[in-house]
Amino acid sequence: MDLRTRYFGLQGIVGNELHALHWLTGESQNNVIGILTALEYMLRNGWQPTRTIVAAFGMDEEVGGGRGASSISDFLQDKYGKDGIAMIVDESGMGIETLYGTQFALPGMAEKGYGNFMIKVDMAGGHSSIPSKHTSIGILSKIISEIEDQDLFAPDLRQTSPTWGYLQCVAVHGNKSVPSWIKNAVHAKQPNLGTLGEEFARVSPANRYLIQTSKAATVVTGGNKVNALPESAVVTINSRIDLYSNVDDVSQAYISIIKQIGKTYGLSVNGEGVKGACALLGNITLTVDQPGAPSPITPTDSVAFEVFARAVQAAFGQGVVTAPSSMTGNTDTRHYVNLTPHIYRWSPTRIGTRLNAHTVDEKIKIETHVDAIRFYTELMVQADSLGNKL
Repeated sequence: MDLRTRYFGLQGIVGNELHALHWLTGESQNNVIGILTALEYMLRNGWQPTRTIVAAFGMDEEVGGGRGASSISDFLQDKYGKDGIAMIVDESGMGIETLYGTQFALPGMAEKGYGNFMIKVDMAGGHSSIPSKHTSIGILSKIISEIEDQDLFAPDLRQTSPTWGYLQCVAVHGNKSVPSWIKNAVHAKQPNLGTLGEEFARVSPANRYLIQTSKAATVVTGGNKVNALPESAVVTINSRIDLYSNVDDVSQAYISIIKQIGKTYGLSVNGEGVKGACALLGNITLTVDQPGAPSPITPTDSVAFEVFARAVQAAFGQGVVTAPSSMTGNTDTRHYVNLTPHIYRWSPTRIGTRLNAHTVDEKIKIETHVDAIRFYTELMVQADSLGNKL
């Protein structure tokens, strides 16, 4: 079947069933349905792939994938061996966005590390009618405030970064509106990546956290009764760790804050007294839950990248340029890095056609669902056509 025949058939099947809908509920669910619809349609029409295609769907990605993707990965590695998969395409990424007059597909070629840094303050309790000067909640508040106010992390842009690859693509394929600071850096013999990173980060928070470790106090607990001094208080600082950093570096940044607070207010840190502190009134501990290292970076000089880019153009148009990007969040692919070096985190959607992600009335346009089916169809056909070259 040629492309026109395939697309006509897909539009006919989907259109007959869903032509009355303008929006379809879900985002990640759309990808699952799109993959299965593409597979079912092609097999129903006699397509016989020459390569093995694995459709892997976990059920606990939102809580780390420890049971779903992790178990799937173990099974696949036992079956195919390390690096035994040609390429993996998972959800997420930046979709398709028009930038500087050009449509760019922006797959996540890497994702940041992860860690829930849990800071706990333990102090003596007592009755609220005779309070101590500071409570565990008060000390914890000072720690949170310091972590938020201090610039603990900075942008880190390197020539191996997917963001540098993205900027190179923008400079080459964008129109005259591409900022001079991008063009000058890309065409320089020795670009100042420090300055470029700062410029890139200043554009938006979304830009900044592609190349910088984040810090966000997300969960706080403390106290049990209105008339009792809290014996402990806990905050979770969720951090998505820069591609060139690690869990230990982030922990040390937080420890530096904790030690200063401990010294000022008389608390030990992780059970050890702080040099120069007054009489110890309590203890502060730092533990890390669900620590994860940043992923390896997917190379662009590969047949797999060519297959991905060709599938994008076949589904969305020859003018769409595939450019490397990064992930500010995390996906199930954190469990799949031993299966292949070629991982693309991308949902086949145009920016603006999916709304309310992770909140009330999450939805996508029905046309976007059809686009997804086209893309997954093309991805499988393009990959299969190369046989053992991939």
